[in-house]
Amino acid sequence: MLLEQREKLGLTDEDIREEVDTFMFEGHETTASAIGWAIWCFACHPEIQERVYQEIMQVLGEDTDRDLVREDMGKLSYLDRCLKESMRLYPPVPSVSRQLQQDFQCGEFLLPRRANLFVSPFLLHRNESIYPNASQYDPDNFLPDRVAARTSFPSQPVPIGIHPLLGQKFAQYEENIVMSWLLRRFRFESDEPLESQKFATEVTLRPVNGINVTVHRR
Repeated sequence: MLLEQREKLGLTDEDIREEVDTFMFEGHETTASAIGWAIWCFACHPEIQERVYQEIMQVLGEDTDRDLVREDMGKLSYLDRCLKESMRLYPPVPSVSRQLQQDFQCGEFLLPRRANLFVSPFLLHRNESIYPNASQYDPDNFLPDRVAARTSFPSQPVPIGIHPLLGQKFAQYEENIVMSWLLRRFRFESDEPLESQKFATEVTLRPVNGINVTVHRR
């Protein structure tokens, strides 16, 4: 994946080493957070969970030992939309900071070069001017026509910059593989509504009392 981007982004060997470090050591907490919140969303929406299960079974078949391969990813479109929607509501990284490299005019305000800005994907993703049903879990928010109707940045469940985050694809593969493995074998259930979950905004978005669901073997 990195080698494919090497010439496109002008990556040096040192850049590649740093990205590998990011993949191996810094990406696991955010991916684990995303998977935990996805399980919570599925547990609170059994009809959506069942639809994802049927899609997975249609693509992968009855053999629960079959591994998900890269070619399967494009066929699991509903699972992909569900994972993006859970990250919209519960972004693994709830806020990010950026330093301006040049002066920037933002409406009536001039933001000076070297100013530090804080951006909250959590608040952005719950803005009803961007998502009319912002507080609801609706995977259709990531249908192609709805995504095309929004500007690019509000559609991103993870923070990006000028260059797409190289680890983003890697994380998507991880999440699809783990969730397809889990949903083929288990069904998740919750007696509590989605909005009952309390969370803390730390480096990653954490559930205050953990993700409490009932797990049933299929």
